[in-house]
This record gives sequence, structure tokens and C-alpha cells, in this order.
Amino acid sequence: MGSLAGRLLSKLALFTRATHNARPMKFTISTLRRDWHHLALLGTASLFPVALALLLTLFVPVDAVPAIQPVTVKSAHRLEALFDSVDYSWPPREIVPALGVTRIPADMAKLEVGRKKELFLRALLPLVLAENAQLRAERRWLEKVMANAGQNSKTVQNRLRRLADEYGLDGGEEPMELLPRLYRRIDVVPVGLVLAQAANESGWGTSRFSLEVNNLFGEWTYKARHGVLPQQRADGARHFVRSFGNLRASVRSYMHNINSGQAYAPLRELRARMRREGRELDPLLLAKGLVRYSARGEAYVAEIRAMIRSNGLNVLGPLRLAR
Repeated sequence: MGSLAGRLLSKLALFTRATHNARPMKFTISTLRRDWHHLALLGTASLFPVALALLLTLFVPVDAVPAIQPVTVKSAHRLEALFDSVDYSWPPREIVPALGVTRIPADMAKLEVGRKKELFLRALLPLVLAENAQLRAERRWLEKVMANAGQNSKTVQNRLRRLADEYGLDGGEEPMELLPRLYRRIDVVPVGLVLAQAANESGWGTSRFSLEVNNLFGEWTYKARHGVLPQQRADGARHFVRSFGNLRASVRSYMHNINSGQAYAPLRELRARMRREGRELDPLLLAKGLVRYSARGEAYVAEIRAMIRSNGLNVLGPLRLAR
């Protein structure tokens, strides 16, 4: 059965490449062995979802948000081998494989420091790009609504109300009055800033909470059913460390926190100013808006900026997910 599945997956992969990229058949045939090696490395990943994802890519519109394929790999060595098999290295090229690592391998801490850092960044980057792509799509929808003011249906108004509630805006306003405020909140977070904070808060993917509950950013919750008890919680404290089903959920929650939390209004104001001035979003400058992310305040901001610089996260260039 496994051999049959392997042949089916390889054929689907070849046909997908030939259809989307219009590359010579000689190239697609040469990737047959590599593709099978790639799929075999997934270990515990189910083959059926992979096959289905490959098949569905044939019907994805060109301007759609790229899909990302979840993969679970048991060891750091296997994860490295998987990335190497698709020629995904660090620093990344412009087009990044759409592979969504669901969990950090438990043996991450055993890697030499440089390898550990590179593997962590490679694992997180596609997830960050995927969530930013979703935010861009939502932002494009808001732009279309603003361009057609006065011609908005009940469906559009209901969606605006839902977004206003989701992003913590006053629901008492008329839906169209919420547009400018929503447009400021629903925006991307620079890749370099996300990666630096994830690395800082999770110890490059080696912290207890990043390994046990996929929490990359130290987020809290006050609902016991949504988190786990910290081992050193102060007397009288009632918080729990939030639990996530996978790493992408942690990235999504972090971005929503940045885009909706009152503590990060200064970051959003800096981002909006850069937009008005037609400038690229600068992770080093936007880090200034994270003073309230940690009790350490300015020292925390300085540390995040140092991590961005020392790991070249401010010079990654344009990046996008492969379709």
C-alpha cells in the first residue's frame, strides 16, 4: 500500500509542477526520487492529506492565499533532512516551501547552537508568511469595501461587525464608521520581528511551553482549560500559560494580540505612519512598540532589536510562500 501511495503522490507532484510552473518534463521527472524521499521523511504524517493537498493545488486561483501543508516530524535531524530535500536553507530564498511544521522536535536542544537557530527559523518562517498572507487578504477586502462606500450589502456590514468584535473595537458604531480603525489593525507583522520574539520567548524552540503546548510567545490565559499551570507562578497569581494545538495557532494568536491589544497601540501607530509615508515596515523600528510586552520594558525592546540585527532578520528581503 505504501508503495502505491508513493507512486500516486509522486505523479501528483510532477503533474502539479508541470501545470503551475510550465517547466520542462525533464525537470519534473528528475524530481521523482527527491519527492518520494521528501514524503518518506514525514514519518508520522498521513499520506492521504498530502496527496489531497497536491491535487487541490491544481484548482487554486492565482491570486488566492497560498495553502500550507502541515507536517509532523519526530526529530530535529529528520526536520533538517526534510528541508534539505526541498532545497530550503537559511538565509531563505525569495520563494519559501509551504511546509507547516506542527510541533518543534523534542530533541531541538541537542543541536549545536548555529544549527538549532537555523532550523528554528526555517521551521517558523512558512507559518509567519502564511498568517501574514491571510492578513493581507483581509486587508485587500477592506480596501474593496472602502472603494465601494455606499454600495455595501447586509453581508458586508455583518462581516465588518464580526471583524470589529474580533479586533476589540467598539461595536456601537455603524459598520462603515469602523473601516479606518479596522484597516489600521488588520495588517501584517514584519517577519523579522515575529521570528525574533518567537526565538526570544521560546529559547529557540527549547522551552518547556514551546515543546509541550506549542506556545512560542509566552502568551497567558486566565482560563484553566485553555492553558497549563506554570511551575513557578507567584503567590496570588491566577494566570496559566496558554496551550495551542499546533505552532501555527500560536503564531496566529500572537499576531492577533499585536493587532488588537491595547498595549500595542504604539506599534500599530508606527506601522500606520510607515504605510502613509510609503515605507517598508521596519522590524527594528516597530520593536519600539513592544515596551509593554514584557515587564522588562526598554531592556526587552533592546534585546529584541539585538536579536534581529545579530541574526540578519532585518535584511531578509521579499519572501513569499510557494504555491
